[in-house]
Amino acid sequence: MPCVAVVKGEDVTLGVRRALEGVEEAEGLSVRGTVLIKPLWDYYSLGWAAGLREPPPGWSDPAGNFQPYTDARVVGALVELFLERGAARVVVCDAPLHETPARWFAERTGLDKVVRKAGGELAYFDEEPLVELDVPDARALPKVQLPKVVLECDLFVNVPKLKTDPMHGLTLGFSNLYGLVPHEERHRILKQPQF
Repeated sequence: MPCVAVVKGEDVTLGVRRALEGVEEAEGLSVRGTVLIKPLWDYYSLGWAAGLREPPPGWSDPAGNFQPYTDARVVGALVELFLERGAARVVVCDAPLHETPARWFAERTGLDKVVRKAGGELAYFDEEPLVELDVPDARALPKVQLPKVVLECDLFVNVPKLKTDPMHGLTLGFSNLYGLVPHEERHRILKQPQF
């Protein structure tokens, strides 16, 4: 069974700390080397296609935290906590849907500043070299391409945002992993009925 930590409270950093401590206790989490944090960066995809250059009103709170996707405060807290626990480096990366450039997304939402202030690094899956892998016992995809940075990390941390979605009903951990797949492969995978 996967470990799920549920924490309630007003202080985001304290909540993230308690959740991480719960996972460490239940799973014996070992932090070393490179930690890769994969948040949900799908916020502004349609804005890119429409030629918009700034987030529309109502998409952020006064502190600049973009609510429909992984909260920047959660990402920043995780970067700090993994560095505190002994990670040599913490890399935050994703590639939004709809061919939105990841670098553009991070700059427009301010996530780049949050990550750097916390001591982390940014990478962009759509700019990373890809490695093709065989999928053992595959039923639908015998091969998959993944960004090299994912394969080189010591700990991969999936940080989705629980929200509704017109295609899937809800987006959670599985849906968040579409960000690992190159843009040109996503439509083919999404059309597979088993997904």
